[in-house]
Amino acid sequence: RSLFLFGDKRRGRCYTERNSYFETERMLTMPCIQWKTNLAITPTQEESLRSALGEAIALLPGKSKSWLMLTFEPETRMAFRGEANEPMAFIAVDLYGGAPDSACDQLTARLCSMAQSVLGIQPDHVYVRYLATNQWGWNCSNF
Repeated sequence: RSLFLFGDKRRGRCYTERNSYFETERMLTMPCIQWKTNLAITPTQEESLRSALGEAIALLPGKSKSWLMLTFEPETRMAFRGEANEPMAFIAVDLYGGAPDSACDQLTARLCSMAQSVLGIQPDHVYVRYLATNQWGWNCSNF
């Protein structure tokens, strides 16, 4: 069975269902959030972030925690405005297929709130980058 996704039908690209995991709704839900900060993150803080991020990803249509990958890079050497002595974070949100701007706005607000409530990082010391792609690999092949 072939599936056309993300407007690729007009370019003639189709994807073939290869196994039971290769379903349309799962293909649309492969986000990865990478959280870098110059602070240490305790196991308790990491658990709080994992839980909150698992809920927050649902702000993006078609995204869910069941396919969410997270990476945490604490104690990263960082500087903001030429200074390295204040708490800061860079959060990268990588998405297979993208999301509407309004949903990204909501997620950015939630991510900044998490940074402040869990790690004490002020929202004006948080950058959030979104990167959408139609090229995503999983289970030995690309979609």
